[in-house]
Amino acid sequence: MVGGVAADPNIAGIVAEVARAWDIADLAARFDVAFSRRLRTSAGRALPTRGVVRLHAALADGPPALLREVVIHELAHVAAHLLHGRTAAHGPEWRALVRAAGETARVRLPAGTLPGVRRRRATWLHRCPVCAIARHAGRPVRNWRCRRCVEAGRSGVLAIERIESGA
Repeated sequence: MVGGVAADPNIAGIVAEVARAWDIADLAARFDVAFSRRLRTSAGRALPTRGVVRLHAALADGPPALLREVVIHELAHVAAHLLHGRTAAHGPEWRALVRAAGETARVRLPAGTLPGVRRRRATWLHRCPVCAIARHAGRPVRNWRCRRCVEAGRSGVLAIERIESGA
């Protein structure tokens, strides 16, 4: 481990604990972990093929239980890659490792759990300019059409508007 975290007894203890639970004796030598001030919307990030784990800087001074949860979450990505090769990010292999380490396999922290992490999720409003029907989606869907307008011989093309939502 590098990045000044190796000396952190909290992280070193978590790594030793999960290495035993997952039966990966050299786990600590198989990844690099550091706190990062560049993370803005997530508590941690793992790049399993490169053996890299980055943790949000606010975790350094946050509650130990939260640090433990995030470290286990990210290390499970690395361990799933080591044990199973290419796997789904939060697939069954990852979930089994998180549970074996004694944590709940959740993908997102509740809003406001980590200071400085804000999730801004935009939604897209798709509205028919003729008959005003509307649909929402998490991304713009350009091939959606208004069925009533298409059936009436019009193009049915929907106007798409981005709607910001704070959380």
